[in-house]
Amino acid sequence: MKKLKCYLIGILLAGTLLSGCGKEKETNKGHYSPNQGENVVITTPENSPIVNINNIVAQAGEPIDYMASIQSVENIELEKSMIHIDSSGVDTFTPGIYTATYSFDYMGTIVNRMITVTIEPNPERETEAPTSVLMGSSTETESQTSTDSSGETNQGGDTQTESSSVDTPNQAVIATLDTLEEQDIPDADITLSNGTVVKIKCTASRYIVETFTDETYYEENGFTYLKSELKVVFNTGDTQVVETVINRVASSPQQE
Repeated sequence: MKKLKCYLIGILLAGTLLSGCGKEKETNKGHYSPNQGENVVITTPENSPIVNINNIVAQAGEPIDYMASIQSVENIELEKSMIHIDSSGVDTFTPGIYTATYSFDYMGTIVNRMITVTIEPNPERETEAPTSVLMGSSTETESQTSTDSSGETNQGGDTQTESSSVDTPNQAVIATLDTLEEQDIPDADITLSNGTVVKIKCTASRYIVETFTDETYYEENGFTYLKSELKVVFNTGDTQVVETVINRVASSPQQE
């Protein structure tokens, strides 16, 4: 009899355990996340390159020193790195928020960073409202001399003039520069030194007329560097830097 009781108690305990496990599985199905509520820690490999670059705020039309925004570098010898800055997406003459990309090539290790470039309105570049422009054939003014029926000038030798407007066949149309319709023209494709093709916005009133590379040698911490800037010139006279490349060189042409 005792054996039977023990046997029944064992069956009841086993059933209770199985029932509890089954409910746990059903409750957790599709809702349980082992990381839920836990802080996920992302570790950086030891000796990995770390670059900190400040965002840039400048007024429209002001030149931007992109190198000056580099705050600090770790595990990188900056003097041995090739630095490539893609600023093609920054319109330095139009207020707005843009991005620029930095690429550091240190002995085959590439580190990319992106910053925000904010261009603020520049009061010195703001001009008065565009003046009216006369479109089409202009209205001409003729000076006529008043004469009497005999065809002689009025007595006293005085000559009277009166202005009369003579409309040309095409009616004059007055418009302001703001209301001139912008024509759709293709954006300019510019190839950077790394082979990347970027697009520069062009409109009928502002388009690229020239591209050139400006090379400058400079000394820093006993090393010589070559700064190459790819620039575009607009029909407005504005010049924009779309790419900057910094390379350490043995010497400048002046030193040779």
